[in-house]
Amino acid sequence: MASPVTVAVPRPSASLILLRPDPSGAPGLQVLLLTRAERAGDPNGGMAVFPGGVIDAVDALELDPAAPALQASWASWVTDGADAAAAHVPAADVTVAVAAIAAADEVADQAADDVADQAAAVRPASAHPGGPVVPALRAAARAALRECAEECGLWLGLPSRPAPALSPAPAMVDAPTTPSAPTTPKTLAPVDPARAEPLRRALLAGAIDAPSAWRTLGLRPAVEALHHVAHWITPAGVSRRFDTRFFLADGRTLGTPVVDGREIVGAAWWRPADALAPGSGLSLLHVTRVLLGQLADCADVAAAFAWAASLQPVPCTEPRRARDGADRPTVISPGHPAWAEVGRIDPAGQLRARVVLRAGEPVWLSPRVLRVTAPNPGPMTGPGTNSYFVGSPDGQDWALIDPGPDDAAHVRVLQAAAPGPLRWILATHSHADHSPAARALQAACGAPTAGRLALHAQGQDPHWRPDRVLADGERLALGPQATLRVLHTPGHASNHLCFVLEEERLLFSGDHLMQGSTVVIAPPDGDMAQYLASLRRLLDEPLDWLAPAHGFLVATPHALARRVIDHRLAREAKVLAAVRALAAAAAAVPAAPAAESGGRDAAADGPLPAPGVATEDALLAQVYADTPAALHPVARRSLQAHLLKLQAEGRLRSAGPARWQPLP
Repeated sequence: MASPVTVAVPRPSASLILLRPDPSGAPGLQVLLLTRAERAGDPNGGMAVFPGGVIDAVDALELDPAAPALQASWASWVTDGADAAAAHVPAADVTVAVAAIAAADEVADQAADDVADQAAAVRPASAHPGGPVVPALRAAARAALRECAEECGLWLGLPSRPAPALSPAPAMVDAPTTPSAPTTPKTLAPVDPARAEPLRRALLAGAIDAPSAWRTLGLRPAVEALHHVAHWITPAGVSRRFDTRFFLADGRTLGTPVVDGREIVGAAWWRPADALAPGSGLSLLHVTRVLLGQLADCADVAAAFAWAASLQPVPCTEPRRARDGADRPTVISPGHPAWAEVGRIDPAGQLRARVVLRAGEPVWLSPRVLRVTAPNPGPMTGPGTNSYFVGSPDGQDWALIDPGPDDAAHVRVLQAAAPGPLRWILATHSHADHSPAARALQAACGAPTAGRLALHAQGQDPHWRPDRVLADGERLALGPQATLRVLHTPGHASNHLCFVLEEERLLFSGDHLMQGSTVVIAPPDGDMAQYLASLRRLLDEPLDWLAPAHGFLVATPHALARRVIDHRLAREAKVLAAVRALAAAAAAVPAAPAAESGGRDAAADGPLPAPGVATEDALLAQVYADTPAALHPVARRSLQAHLLKLQAEGRLRSAGPARWQPLP
């Protein structure tokens, strides 16, 4: 196994998403994007980003502009013309800024020792017992506002208010939204660019601090005008990582952005959809793409703020790095099919995992489990059937679960990928995509087969005759560190088995549970009642992971089982309701007299619709209206399984072939 990799600690940071209506009057909204300069060592150079940056210690201060400034070292800085030149800040601008701050300081009536108390408040609340609590989210909001002023000269402030230097923080930014809470932003105070620009230059040069600049403008940071909409952490594997809070703000009253020309070299307002278009020419971070995509769904600025107000609490999202099908680095977010698996096999983000399942590629899922995907993708098999080698690390006894289809190339790949001698060839069931390769493998290596026989031959591998019939609860030892426990889970097939790797609490689920889709229950060998019972059985099993026959690893096996149970029961309720509604509608239509039917022979033309009966054709169209028509032949099998279950429970009765009536 690879040696441990040190993962960089994310730096707290914040970004501001400024919105405005399209000035042309067209529907929709625009968002401000800044272009970062391309600099050596900056992986985000050339990217289009939202204004933002790292949270500084000063951002944690709950300072009102009416309170005195922290005693920064700007007075000595301004006397040194060389430093001013090195910072590319005109000395005249700095002198104006310093003079304005000094005039504001003259009205302050605060003792110098209070300043030290304010500085102490920068520390986390847990490290400052008894002191004022400064919410981290408010510090992030102030950082976003400060960075916006520094990077593009846009100051989002509210009128100054008399307040103690360390007043309690108003519960605003991250408070749960109530129905009465406004979804429109507060009105920002106007800012004179001629007065603000010298302050920005001095701020960039480190001549003054942000509280001093805000106070000089007679404003306070507009924390209350921001909406917290996202919390993202840079994925592991990146040298410079950030723990970033994103805030939404209304930028319609702001002036023209002015960039510094050094760190930021461009600023423009974009419609989100245009920024995301392939021809935009923009280089975008993954998080920027996601947030722009969410904003593109908002009809206007008001809709965007309504969306923002609905997001509480805001979840934390940490993307993961991996490789795509062409071996290029990519980033995925929670919800991607490969999300859990990438985190399991490559937690440090070293690009050792892939976000697609490639046929014939051996993938180590743990020291005990190696997966090889068969080259049989399709509507019923997804990316292909997964074959799993299971055994003890460095052991000599390995089992192969689900050898897959009868494909000579796949068999050769399995033989080459085998980590050691095969002790068992196991099949979760005997459908054509799971067991047929067992014959060729057994002929090549001599390992015995094990599994169960199906009760019905329809749809089964006709050559599957296991050398050993496995019993429910039986254990197969594969060396000293790997034990498979057998679970008989009929439903999808009467002979369906799952295998629990006890040392990892990992379930090889075959077709009992699959990632991203439900399985077909096809009578007579498939049984819906047994399927639901087998699913409920899994809820009592100690499981942490699920390895399906189709798809990636799943980290929430119990949650998936509950979702499938709920889905099946909801579909069952829909079937029963449809039978009742269609039967009632048919009963309300009087039968046509023989004369009106032209004396047709029912035996010749087929039976006329019976009153009070629901046909399977009508049920299929109604119950599976949400399923593509191309899949209706497959859906019909599951419909029949639901109908047979309801019949066995005494809630329906058959009224002839493909005809059903409800029972009271």
